[in-house]
Amino acid sequence: MANKIDRRQMLLGTAALGTTPLWMSNLAFAQSGDTLYMRMLEEMKAFDPPFSVGESDTWVIKTVHSGLIDNKTGNEWDWELLLAESIEQTDETTVTFKLREGLQWSNGYGEVTAEDVKYSYERYRDEDLAAPNAVSWAPLDHVEVTGTYTGIIHLKESFSGLFSYLLPRDPGSIICKKAWEEAGGAPGLEVPAGHGPYQIVEYRPGDRIIFEPSPVWSGEEPAFKRVEMLPITDTKAAENAVLSGDLDWAIVSISAVPSMQESLPDNLALDIRSTPNFIWIGSNMNNPDLADERVRKAIHMAIDRETVLEGAYFGVMEPSYGVAAKGAPGYMDSPPVERDVEGAKALLEEAGATGLSLRLDVPAEPDKVTAAQIVQANLAEVGINVSINQHEAGAFWGLPETLGQDLQLFFTEWTLVPPDMNWVTQWWLPEQAGVWNWQYLQDEEMERLHYASAAEIDPEKRGELLKQLQTVVDESYTCFMLGHLPRPVLYDKTKVVPAMLPNAEPRTEKFKKA
Repeated sequence: MANKIDRRQMLLGTAALGTTPLWMSNLAFAQSGDTLYMRMLEEMKAFDPPFSVGESDTWVIKTVHSGLIDNKTGNEWDWELLLAESIEQTDETTVTFKLREGLQWSNGYGEVTAEDVKYSYERYRDEDLAAPNAVSWAPLDHVEVTGTYTGIIHLKESFSGLFSYLLPRDPGSIICKKAWEEAGGAPGLEVPAGHGPYQIVEYRPGDRIIFEPSPVWSGEEPAFKRVEMLPITDTKAAENAVLSGDLDWAIVSISAVPSMQESLPDNLALDIRSTPNFIWIGSNMNNPDLADERVRKAIHMAIDRETVLEGAYFGVMEPSYGVAAKGAPGYMDSPPVERDVEGAKALLEEAGATGLSLRLDVPAEPDKVTAAQIVQANLAEVGINVSINQHEAGAFWGLPETLGQDLQLFFTEWTLVPPDMNWVTQWWLPEQAGVWNWQYLQDEEMERLHYASAAEIDPEKRGELLKQLQTVVDESYTCFMLGHLPRPVLYDKTKVVPAMLPNAEPRTEKFKKA
């Protein structure tokens, strides 16, 4: 019966992409009140923190692992103690911590100790590991173990993001030294031991990940005895799955908001969250067709930001002109260049790039595809022919590997958690070229300003440094910022009371039954 597809599921499949996604083929007829069904935004890539790729990786990692601290749920960015009994920054480069005593690893690996903390953080710097997220712990000098449960984090210099986006996020997750070493240092898509609220009991690639409460979890007992996270890349399919009762909670598309606000079913709630997540268009300056700065500037001058936001995002999203959201350090209140069709044509002629043809790669999501089509029309006005290539989420995030220097223009959304500009610019450093720096932006002044702003703890001085940093990025004409994206969350209020961070990221163990 678990493999049977009923009429409702078939309708959902045809409403999505004309095919039946794998996850739909196994939906149970009767939803248990003890089971929480949630949408993941994409397929899992890694359960191991230094190899985390997408946002869904973060959700799963933080479900099965824990850190010294974690982000609080609610509408304000803040943190709270988790595995740490206490943590204190004693000076600009020194943080002392004490673990809660008696914490246990799953699978019989014994007690969680300060040695595990040391191993977890210093592992990022292991050159043999070659972790794509090694830059996360670049500020770390070393972790000093001072007792079974106590230690000192020594930084190379002051670091403003330690308590905002390092310790509470993936890089702050503590893993079991003994278990990882037995697994050869990198267990891949396995979790040999954990101390999170849930443990993975089944992973069906392309279908779902099934969790049950961990027997070693030391926090409040989760309300749901089973959680199933389903990777659903198509936002319309996710919306339909909540409407039909096959999902309890899902992030849906902006395009769903107007109709939902007019006729929301009585059992559902729509929570629209303002987030620092940003939508942008990147240009690979290493590609021969985009190597000339005048060509990249002409592209920026041709795009009609307001029309894109109105046509693809229904005016729900305000325009933004940089990485930092309104109110955050580094916020820019005006565009680096105004739209100027004739000026763009002149630049292209000057660069000898008239009649240029480019490819724009985009995730196959309705909002982004619509936005890409508007950009395509904008660029046609200045004589640039653009072909749009749509990709499912997994293929899109693998573009640097599959296309290499053939990557030209790309349209994407980045999650900014929490709203700290340096979290983004660390991925645009020269060492990240071809990894996360798809633009191949390699600028010494940008690198200097990134590290200077990350080390500055005076808010006013830091804000000025971040504005200078944004200006360097702007003048490369590799990143066209559109706006910071609100997130609509659709959920069944008769079944669940969600617990989310300000950007709608779930803390699954804090979800309650309605």
